[in-house]
Amino acid sequence: MHSAPRRLNRRRALARLAASTWLLPLARAGAQAPAFDHSHAAWSALLKKHVVLIDGGRGSQLGYAGVAADRAALKSCTDTLSAVSAAAFSTISRAASRSTRLAGSA
Repeated sequence: MHSAPRRLNRRRALARLAASTWLLPLARAGAQAPAFDHSHAAWSALLKKHVVLIDGGRGSQLGYAGVAADRAALKSCTDTLSAVSAAAFSTISRAASRSTRLAGSA
């Protein structure tokens, strides 16, 4: 009965390990560039501030007017994403794809 959740947790752990293993060289190579927040904390904070649950938690709704009023935070998020070079993005995308494939095969 508990084997499915354990397998899922094991797959997630393997995916995290694989992603961190492949992203470590990228992080070292990008030491001269400003650090990129892979947790997207600023974006998460913006969403947490402006997204509300509806229908008893079965859906959500974005307060567009609030986001528009918080333009500086939104601009900061988009500027951070725009600063990622095509080469760095390609490397991150390949690592994430490998990690997903490994998690699916575990």
